[in-house]
Amino acid sequence: MNFFQRALPKKTLPLLAIAATTLTTAGCSNSELLSSEQKAQAIDEIKVASQQTIEELVEKKPDIANELERARGYMVAEVSSTKVPLVGKAKGTGAIYDNATNSITYVDLEREDIGVGLGHSEYKIVSVFEDEESIEVFRRGVSSAKVTGDWKFTEGNLSSFDVKTKGKTVPTYTLNKNGGKASLAASFVDINKNEELTDTGITNTLTPMKDKAKDKVSPPKHWDRALPFFGQRVIELGHDLPRPIGISFIYASTSQNMELYDLSVRNKEGEYVPIEFVPFEDNTNESYTPQIKLDAWVFPFMNVFGSVGKVSGDANVNFSLNGDDLLSQLGIECDTARGQDRRRCDRWEGNNTDTYNVNVSMEGVSYTLGTVLAAGWSNYFVSVPISFTKMTMDNRSIDGNVIAISPRVGKVFPFQNGTSLAVYAGASYMDNEVHITGHQKVPGSDEGIDYQISQRTDDLWEPLIGANYNFDQKWSAFVEWTGTNEGRKQFTGGINRRF
Repeated sequence: MNFFQRALPKKTLPLLAIAATTLTTAGCSNSELLSSEQKAQAIDEIKVASQQTIEELVEKKPDIANELERARGYMVAEVSSTKVPLVGKAKGTGAIYDNATNSITYVDLEREDIGVGLGHSEYKIVSVFEDEESIEVFRRGVSSAKVTGDWKFTEGNLSSFDVKTKGKTVPTYTLNKNGGKASLAASFVDINKNEELTDTGITNTLTPMKDKAKDKVSPPKHWDRALPFFGQRVIELGHDLPRPIGISFIYASTSQNMELYDLSVRNKEGEYVPIEFVPFEDNTNESYTPQIKLDAWVFPFMNVFGSVGKVSGDANVNFSLNGDDLLSQLGIECDTARGQDRRRCDRWEGNNTDTYNVNVSMEGVSYTLGTVLAAGWSNYFVSVPISFTKMTMDNRSIDGNVIAISPRVGKVFPFQNGTSLAVYAGASYMDNEVHITGHQKVPGSDEGIDYQISQRTDDLWEPLIGANYNFDQKWSAFVEWTGTNEGRKQFTGGINRRF
């Protein structure tokens, strides 16, 4: 029998049969981080083992050479499996060769057995993919479970069978290498692409990168994701791309000096009238924003993103009013004033200035849409994030908009274990506009002033520095500092998961 069932020539067998045979002793586990030398060695071992397997199979079945040449592709692997009385395990990697694109995909397999049996066996396998759909089934990954029987004791025995999965039939050949095993067990198999060995064009950074030595890619890469558009064309030119979809948790703390303008107060008719020649000083805005961001690379060098966050903080407003100017702007004639207007005249007439310090709490939600234009070459990169943020506050007395542009340049430092560190510097443009509506009591009286005023960032441009650490192709973390002691200051940090 084959790995799971009796090897009857040209009989249909379940997916589990071919899944188990993607094991090879030349591979490595997905959980291991390989150095570049270890990765090259593992790939060379798989290549040598594949060549030997094909030669042995052709020797026993000469017409297989024509079958492999006509096929869309094929998988070659060695399998090693051990079974003790109640449990069994098989683990390794296999290689899928695409004749149409000349690309190579390495796949990991883990199999767990629960049932009776005993023994250890090793054998070689060749699976033939007749069309693109068949090869894509195994490149994308498969999970399966089935109760199966397995016994194999004859060394050098050649067997053949068909595997049917997702409507596709895959002819498969096995050559027993050594050992013997018999079992009846429930088997659970997972096939997944080994992205550490397979060069699919995915980079370990968050920026598209091009190696200066990769003007022509050999062997060809196979981009198997829908995004970004034109991804396959770009990786064929030597560019490596980040995983296209990302989700991030980000925390931002901002403190900035604000320019005040457009102060107006409500007159006796209930209309807001502008107050001119009002001095402003020491006006600041502080905010704290945890947020969730979703992003996608829709084109190879263009990322789009959206985020939603919780805004909290304070807007501090200091301004002075000249009493006579205020009465004039409100249209109050003190010579004939009566009632409330008379009280305002008594309070303001002849009063040169009153200074007001207003602190408005901000609690609300921010919504951001933006894009990042980015590209890298030989571990150096340039990126330009551009975003627009709309803030809506719970108390409806304050709302605002933020436009941000942050060009930066940096360098990636790759490490042997597959991690990398990107450091960068640049400049941050932020135009933060806040509109405040409020009521200020007049000291020493029961009256108050209804006012409207606008704030805008005083320091539009500030320098920035930052760093991003990539744990692998999926996880990364970053920190960024913007500003100087006298101007706008912002700290941003977060983690990112890519898919």
